[in-house]
Amino acid sequence: MLYEQLSRLVDTRDPSVFTIDQIHGGTTPNVIPDHVKISGLLCCTDYDVRRYLHREIRKMCTLAGALTRNIIAVDFRYPLGAVRKPIPVTTRDVLENNCVIELIRPSIGGEDFSVYLDYAPGSSAASRLCRRPFLHSPLFDMDERVITLAAGIVAQTALQLDGG
Repeated sequence: MLYEQLSRLVDTRDPSVFTIDQIHGGTTPNVIPDHVKISGLLCCTDYDVRRYLHREIRKMCTLAGALTRNIIAVDFRYPLGAVRKPIPVTTRDVLENNCVIELIRPSIGGEDFSVYLDYAPGSSAASRLCRRPFLHSPLFDMDERVITLAAGIVAQTALQLDGG
């Protein structure tokens, strides 16, 4: 129900994605469990849309609980924002120009880096040196060559912020 309905509640130009990623309930195949835990992920590019969808999720779960005579508790934990268009402070100064891709639209994926951008302008770098699979995969394997590039970006940022 949530998966189908949430996408219809917001303007399609405000991307949002809702995914159920875990369902846990009971340990015996022929016994109805007394409780089930369902976890999911909501990604939005706009904070107001996210707050609106939080309210709508709570409403839908309350209604579903009333219809099925169950108690459905909703808890939102650690919501991460999308990485909106950051200011490309130093990346082009350190990397070759063809290695830099400017973020034109927000990334729908939630990133901890977005929290930093809530407090200060900045830029985020992802390297093409990373081997597949990419970030957020349990099989992710970083190429250590990016450590040198990241150190250069941090040093260049410090120089620019210091006026050097």
